Amino acid sequence: MSKEMQIQRNVDEKEELVIKYKIKRFLKSIYLELFSVVNQVYFIISIMLSKESIKQRNSLCTMLPGEKVLILAPHIDDDIIGCGGAILKYLENEKDLAVAYLTECGRYGSKVTYDEIVEERKQEAIAVAQEIGLEERYLLFLPGEDGDLINSNINDQLEEIIVEMKPDVIFMPCMFDTHSDHYAVTEKLCTLYEKGVNELNNVILFLYEAQSPLTGFYSNVCLDIGDMWTRKQRLMNFYVSQHSDFKFVQDINKVNGLAFGHKMLCEAFLRTNVEQYCALYVSYLKEYDKYLAIKNKLTPYGDSRSMIKSYRSSYRNKTLLRMLDI
Repeated sequence: MSKEMQIQRNVDEKEELVIKYKIKRFLKSIYLELFSVVNQVYFIISIMLSKESIKQRNSLCTMLPGEKVLILAPHIDDDIIGCGGAILKYLENEKDLAVAYLTECGRYGSKVTYDEIVEERKQEAIAVAQEIGLEERYLLFLPGEDGDLINSNINDQLEEIIVEMKPDVIFMPCMFDTHSDHYAVTEKLCTLYEKGVNELNNVILFLYEAQSPLTGFYSNVCLDIGDMWTRKQRLMNFYVSQHSDFKFVQDINKVNGLAFGHKMLCEAFLRTNVEQYCALYVSYLKEYDKYLAIKNKLTPYGDSRSMIKSYRSSYRNKTLLRMLDI
């Protein structure tokens, strides 16, 4: 085969791969849209059947309490996914707010090396902060290892943040989640509480949804974010390194609001306090193997294909959260 023929063959093969990729992407979009339709029907029916019990359990509000608010995020983007609407409302009302990112976030990004990805993710967080008017000094980047936060020694830095800020409200992922780093946030906080960090006494906790939903059966507060949704959606566009359209966030916020109105968009939280939450952790989930046993029964939501499974697995396996009502 001549050199010219080989070059042409390579060009033809590349064009064929591009065409196949475009066809695959097109078919996937149709596939996902079909699942979205199924999801809509499923959740409208299931939520309507449980509407009264969900409304009785959850208080609907347009603003959450707190003057000094600390957001604990295991990764850059968890904060906006789980409580971006709440963050926007706090800042609009000129409350003191800081975000602590507990890992370096170096495992997943569009760059090549770990250090490059860490810097890429950090710049995304800074860009989001600039967009919402949060000064960069209120972004706190801790050196936890992405994917191994449980074994990362960040306790002293986290304690320093809490002691200095003296928050009256802390947002964090629920320990019943499908990412071990999200569980590890609880381990870090409860270790400090057991140590006797006085600044954690009387702190209100809002547990937010990250990779796995609380569902209306375990949340007890729904924040109406209809007035903030467009801004929250725009913020998620800053996380270009994550190769996600973050459509699942809108899907979850829609489901959270269904019991209160067909077009409601809500962030769901479980409100509790540090004492109750850490008591539950120590009694039932302090041993990592016990967490893994529950984690393995949960389905994370990623797109419309997993949404129903994710909700059903959460409903079946998060019953211990009922003990946190206050």
